[in-house]
Order: sequence, then C-alpha cells, then structure tokens
Amino acid sequence: MLTLREISRRNVINLEKGIIIGTVDDLEFDPKEARVKCLVIFGRARMFGLLGRQQDVRIPWSEIISFGRDVIMVSTEPVNLAKESAGKLRRLVRHFWG
Repeated sequence: MLTLREISRRNVINLEKGIIIGTVDDLEFDPKEARVKCLVIFGRARMFGLLGRQQDVRIPWSEIISFGRDVIMVSTEPVNLAKESAGKLRRLVRHFWG
C-alpha cells in the first residue's frame, strides 16, 4: 500500500525512451467508482511563475506499468514535453555555437 506522500516523491519515467516526465503533484479521482483516475504532474512555471505555467500532464492509471522503489514507470509520452525539450536543446546549441 502506498500513500499520496510516497507517490508524490517519485519521478515518473517513460519506459520506452527513458524520459523523465516529472514528479507526481496530484491524483485525480473518480468519485462515482471511488478509484484513482490519473496521476497529475503540474506544468513548469514560465518566468518564475510570472507568465503562468505550462499545461499539466495527466497520466491515465491504465498507462502505469509499475511502481518502483524510486520511480513510477509509464507508457505515456507527452507530445508537448518531447517537443519542448527538443526546442530547449536547439536554443542552447544555437546560443553557444551560433
């Protein structure tokens, strides 16, 4: 049995690509069935929160593969996260190498 506190301290990782999606911030419940519907990872803050934050990532419970000691393995790959990290890498390379 895991508590919310134990779940919220674990990184969520895409099993196929090894991408760290984030850390669990919240759980979404279905009150009619009394079940956990999905894990919620809050979007990253823009400009220290002054410009709001990016869209939250929701991982359906059905896409959780396993709960490890330190991580939660999932089959979900958020499209916006992959695009965002690729964009950051491109900007960083341009900044340093013109």
